Amino acid sequence: MWQGTDFLNNQLPLALDTVTATVNGKSAYVEYISPTQVNVLTPPDAMQGNVQVLMSSGGANSAPFPVQAQALTPAFFTFTGGTYVAAEHANGAYLGPASLFPGATTPARPGEIVALFGSGFGQTVPAVVSGSIAQTGVLTTPPVIIIGGFSATVTYAGLVVPGEFQFNVVVPSNVPDGDNTVTAVYNGLTTQTGLKLTVQSAARPD
Repeated sequence: MWQGTDFLNNQLPLALDTVTATVNGKSAYVEYISPTQVNVLTPPDAMQGNVQVLMSSGGANSAPFPVQAQALTPAFFTFTGGTYVAAEHANGAYLGPASLFPGATTPARPGEIVALFGSGFGQTVPAVVSGSIAQTGVLTTPPVIIIGGFSATVTYAGLVVPGEFQFNVVVPSNVPDGDNTVTAVYNGLTTQTGLKLTVQSAARPD
């Protein structure tokens, strides 16, 4: 994973241990490397259709390979790659069923403001500063976020770190207890299906 020492002059790293990547000839920012996987943050330029990706390690290049791209690919992050949306209470504590991370996760309450996290929601105002570790852009129109079939009020929608959007939403008061579906609709595109947010109206410890 990239570390604090990799951010020189407040810029994201273009390489980790000689591993680099380009997308349509433009450098991507390398976030994670392993013998079998490389995670990169693509350049902020709008991309559409077939783009060419090239990897390099120790100066040895891969063959370019095509990847389909589009300007928007909205998606929520999830805990441990599962079905529970990555979410926090206002105090920063993890949000989820008590069984998800025992002792660390608690459900949301109806009417509570919670934070959800995702990526791929596109251009912001002000625009993304390419390569900068500081991002402050917001979406001029927030997505429609639906929890348990009810539309939630979105009080904030914007970038908090490179590549990561935060959405502060009010859990609708009429959402039932238990695991509820959660989706976002933005510019006609919908986040992945099957994600859950746990709600509990009864008193619980914070």
